[in-house]
Amino acid sequence: MAPILKRYGAPFDSLRWVPLGSGGGFSGAELWRGEGEGVPLFALKAWPRSMAADRLAEIHRWMAKASHLEFVPEVMKMRDGSTLVEASGRIWDLTRWMPGTADYHANPGAPRLANACTALAELHRAWRPASPRFTSCPAVARRLQILANWRAADIHLPMPLDLLRRGSAAVARLIEPAERALRPCADRPVLVQPCLCDIWHDHILFSGAAVTGIIDFGAMKEDHLAVDLARMLGDLAGEDEEKFHLGLNAYRAASGETDLPYEFVRLLDRTGVVCSMIVWLLRWTANSRQFAEDRAAVDRVERVVDRIEAIRGCPRFPPS
Repeated sequence: MAPILKRYGAPFDSLRWVPLGSGGGFSGAELWRGEGEGVPLFALKAWPRSMAADRLAEIHRWMAKASHLEFVPEVMKMRDGSTLVEASGRIWDLTRWMPGTADYHANPGAPRLANACTALAELHRAWRPASPRFTSCPAVARRLQILANWRAADIHLPMPLDLLRRGSAAVARLIEPAERALRPCADRPVLVQPCLCDIWHDHILFSGAAVTGIIDFGAMKEDHLAVDLARMLGDLAGEDEEKFHLGLNAYRAASGETDLPYEFVRLLDRTGVVCSMIVWLLRWTANSRQFAEDRAAVDRVERVVDRIEAIRGCPRFPPS
């Protein structure tokens, strides 16, 4: 780590760096917090080996376009102006540490939910393309592919944990409704632009009701903006229709996307939960020991199972 920090120069190589581990899950990323006199100042990240340098450089460019927003982490530059380091077979970057706590579930509330959706709208506005580009929705294609992968896997192994058995049963109940609801949208042209594609509870930092940080831009890609809203509202509001509409309306007001259909956002939300459950089930079959020993991963799966069991169906878009 020291040779990497020296590339950035002072004051980074003189800070105290605290290892934070991977944060749970299976990504393979590693994190360190840089402290000066006990105050968190910077975050150093070793990205998963699957992260390519050109892809991370593109993400950094997108972050720079939104750098006027105070909740977007500043990507630090080295002396030569570059923003990433290739070392030890991995890509590294350094960003400013963002204040606040990811504690919405512990302290929910309408102002917090509205502010989170407003912050997302501000990000989307910063990334709005000058020249609109239309294509079939990547989020729909990804979901249909994951559902097809689950069918092709044809897994009949008994799940050793009640948690996984419950998740598998819910997938069996919802896979056909999910496919039926998604297929009419597969070839429908939509406007695509840079999106976060993984904006959920742990990536939204609050101080009081204010959003003070949105972190982890590593899943960014071009998609329809509804994919971010679906991911965020699905995690923060779940099946609570009043909260879901509150967040959607706050987003519409801040983004100017007044005609964003509820049915499409809900469709991406609920089918996304089904696909998330499938991904976790496939991860377990490939890494059963790692799964059982990773408490953070198990906690996340518990939340996915609770959510998928609450889903009664997948709305059609356009509504039938």
